[in-house]
Amino acid sequence: MLATDDERTGETATDHSDDPHDDALVIAIDRTVSRINRAIRTALEQSEGVGRLTMPQLRCLQAMAADGGVALTTQLARQLNVAVPTMTSMIDGLAERGLVERQQNAADRRQVRLLLTDAGHETLTRYEHIAHDRIHHVLTHLNTRQKTRLRAAFADVAAALDDDAKGGD
Repeated sequence: MLATDDERTGETATDHSDDPHDDALVIAIDRTVSRINRAIRTALEQSEGVGRLTMPQLRCLQAMAADGGVALTTQLARQLNVAVPTMTSMIDGLAERGLVERQQNAADRRQVRLLLTDAGHETLTRYEHIAHDRIHHVLTHLNTRQKTRLRAAFADVAAALDDDAKGGD
């Protein structure tokens, strides 16, 4: 992991609980993530047209793929922070498109497994290529030094998120 400025100066992240820069950083991250999502949405609209997947549907396919292409409705609802009826409706739309398939669990007939179909994998791959191409285009406006700093910052944020998810301080 890359050494941060704090590590080089001997400070720790907990030393900054009242850091006045935190509020500005939170706002900057929020606005940047929103703008990235908007850029991706626009690229998908331009490429796929009006019948495209919604961002929540895309996130659902991504979540399923991350879990090996198999999921349960309640598990996805919890993971994507939506109500189970909302997730059921989303799955209905994805199933109508042939991207997700429902399959009875032989061991527990009350449980329905959701499977990402071949068409679902292909669609997800296509959408991710569109999104990545758009981000690549945006990154062309940065020089090598800026890209290096950004990569290090994202690595630090990812590590902090992982630590937070584990219950770390």
